[in-house]
Amino acid sequence: MTLRLTLSANWIARAASAAILLLGALSLATHPLGLEVFQLDAEANVPTWFSSLLLMLCSVPLAVIGQAKREERAPHARFWSVLAVLFLYLSLDELAQLHDKLNLHLQSVFHPSGYLAFPWVLPAAIAVTGVAIASVPWLRTLPDWVRARFLLSAVLYVGGALGVETISAGYASVHGMESWGYTLLSHLEELLEMSGAAFFLTTLVRYAGAMQVEVRLEVAAEQKEVPFLVKQEVPAAA
Repeated sequence: MTLRLTLSANWIARAASAAILLLGALSLATHPLGLEVFQLDAEANVPTWFSSLLLMLCSVPLAVIGQAKREERAPHARFWSVLAVLFLYLSLDELAQLHDKLNLHLQSVFHPSGYLAFPWVLPAAIAVTGVAIASVPWLRTLPDWVRARFLLSAVLYVGGALGVETISAGYASVHGMESWGYTLLSHLEELLEMSGAAFFLTTLVRYAGAMQVEVRLEVAAEQKEVPFLVKQEVPAAA
């Protein structure tokens, strides 16, 4: 039996946009009530799960396109697989709050303040810079429309995760983390991250469609066991 699943980039874009807008509205509406289950600036809740899901889904077309590129012997084909692993890690980080644990450790060691009050952004910025430099040859192999969309996705995601996070740190140092200004900045950060990941996912699916990449899931039917037959020798007549 073969299961055929058709993914539409337009459908993914509409569904992701609706989910992001809904989560943003729910978060702002329930924030005065203290319901952290819907709050974008909280952890281990519905928005966190959604963000982690988006990042994990990005790794699927990355791996599929990477396999197709390797079969074509295209240049820098392995970089697609590297990105697939990277997005799996980002998904895990979002769900397990790994960067928050790093942040707490760095805060206990260096006691930073101001715009560096969330010091995890420094090693993250170094890592992003390394990935950006390594991706230049790979980006040059992409069609112009794909490259432009990938870069816009990166600007949205990194701008939220590192840029707005740094601004939020400086604001919180002056006005506190309980202020509405910090709440709005935190929401902007999360919405930018979700938007960047969703836009990247839709671009990946659209590019895979343009490449005519087809993924089929085949489920082999379980074979029935054939009873083992023992042939009994019949003694010859005397």
